[in-house]
Amino acid sequence: MTWQIRVAALTAIVLAGCTALVDNNSQTKIQANGETLIGNTEDGIAVFRGIPFAQPPIDDLRWRAPRPAIPRSGEQQATKFAAACIQDEYQVDWYRDLIREFAGDPKKAPQPLAISEDCLYLNIWTPALNTTANLPVMVYIYGGNNLAGWSYEPNYRGHGLAARDVVVISVGYRQGVFGTFNHPEIAAQTGADGSGNFNLLDLVAALRWLKENIQVFGGDPDNVTLFGESAGAANIGYLSVSPLARGLYHRAIKQSGGFEINHDYINSYDEEKQLGLDFSAIFNQSSLAKLRALPAETVHRSAMTHYKDNPVHANRKSFFAILDGYVLPDTPANLIARGQINPGDYLLGSNGNESLWYTSKATSIGDVNHYLRTRFPSASHDQLRDLLSQSVDHRHQLALLYDSIDYHCPILKQATAIHRQMPDSVYVYRFTKARDHFSGGQLGAYHGAELPYVFGTHDDWLPTSPSDITLSEMMMEYWVNFARNGDPNGYNLPIWRSFSHQSAPVVELGDHVGMIEPAEKPICELLEADNP
Repeated sequence: MTWQIRVAALTAIVLAGCTALVDNNSQTKIQANGETLIGNTEDGIAVFRGIPFAQPPIDDLRWRAPRPAIPRSGEQQATKFAAACIQDEYQVDWYRDLIREFAGDPKKAPQPLAISEDCLYLNIWTPALNTTANLPVMVYIYGGNNLAGWSYEPNYRGHGLAARDVVVISVGYRQGVFGTFNHPEIAAQTGADGSGNFNLLDLVAALRWLKENIQVFGGDPDNVTLFGESAGAANIGYLSVSPLARGLYHRAIKQSGGFEINHDYINSYDEEKQLGLDFSAIFNQSSLAKLRALPAETVHRSAMTHYKDNPVHANRKSFFAILDGYVLPDTPANLIARGQINPGDYLLGSNGNESLWYTSKATSIGDVNHYLRTRFPSASHDQLRDLLSQSVDHRHQLALLYDSIDYHCPILKQATAIHRQMPDSVYVYRFTKARDHFSGGQLGAYHGAELPYVFGTHDDWLPTSPSDITLSEMMMEYWVNFARNGDPNGYNLPIWRSFSHQSAPVVELGDHVGMIEPAEKPICELLEADNP
């Protein structure tokens, strides 16, 4: 079926208000990792939910590298999603706020089924339970600032992509203080246990599980594509320069990442060790064993306050990565500059208005000038003001600066480095589609706006037009084509040239789909001159 025919069919479904998948409630059985799993077949896609890829990281395994899952005896139901990792309502609040912007009911905000430390599970959607199918494998890593999120949020369900003959996986991983944490006794642990980057080690463990088991689900273990958004994309960025992930994936799609190469998203090992010791003092003791014995919710609540309010670490992005010398032998920026990127094909991109929603509507010229003074050399200020004058107001000017520093420019910098190391293996996009009929302010192509398009999951509170469905179908085809052979191009799709075509190196994905020169490139050149 061509994507044009799919567009017509899906448009009719969405506009008729029918967004739920039909569950025919048949079951299917498979042998994987030494155990028998029972999943469901739904609309021709076999779905296995809540498969453990590691032992529960509880008790003495809290703040240790994940251990391989122990096969369970007897038949195991894989028909329900597992608990999300320990978190608060950070992600749920994001949904509530977004739904309000669309004049919807915030009570419709999705929530995890449960929350637990026992959360290292993955989900699989596959169209072919055949060991000889050798379908491309797409592994989704969710975002949420490494504070929250879960693997089965409504926009991460894999039915739509799997229907295009790929195997889709979503993975749970530790976050917050359970995912990224150091302490003198952790530093004294040997090997991976002493890393502190437990969230990244969880993802490596999931990829190792898939390499050993995905073939029975119809997947090709030698054709694995990582894709993720925001913190998920940043975590892919860390893995792309980690020797532990080499050979575990072959392609990567980073949606609204890039910022992980900035210095405030990589934390000093020794500073983290001291901060962890300070944290333990909250409980009037310094023993890691006693910290492990505390209830997870108690640890989480205390950590959120301690790490947020500690004045010594005011510029620290709390729970991203630690420069441990094990998962990350050096900073991502240094490794990328030296060309030490894991071999593969890469697709990188950002949204047109990543930061606008988070930028005050009362932004003044004084706010813009203050940011210029703090982030750019004075020699660049006049040039930047000229470039910013093309934006409609001061709010958009400041948001453009935020976007350039955290998203647009780091992505162009990474694409340049990848192209230098692996010519014609990197593609870059800019997502610019704004939903129609806003009622609560101008969000534009906000942070996370591309997700329903990538998965073909358009929430019922989102105003969805035929043009949204058309773009969604095109993007799904681009993503699947890239996962299949490292090139997003395909029959009857607008041409997407690789980043090597410097005259117009970025494809716009919006009301217009085609190659463009990124407008912020002069800003990025000024940034690069200041931070080579």
